[in-house]
Amino acid sequence: MEEHQLYAKVEEGREAFSPPISDLEELLRSIPDEALRRTMLRSLGEVIGNLETIAYEYRKHLGTTKL
Repeated sequence: MEEHQLYAKVEEGREAFSPPISDLEELLRSIPDEALRRTMLRSLGEVIGNLETIAYEYRKHLGTTKL
């Protein structure tokens, strides 16, 4: 697989997480037990943070970020 195709697949895979994560976040926010809800949302936040790190490193490698 050539490099361009590989990067396209990385971006496609990362973007595929967005709708399911949004759906999961909405569902978790409806949990009535506050302690459980906070714990679950904190864990989801960590996952989102890791995906953002992947996206940043990917864009940095491509030279498409100014950060």
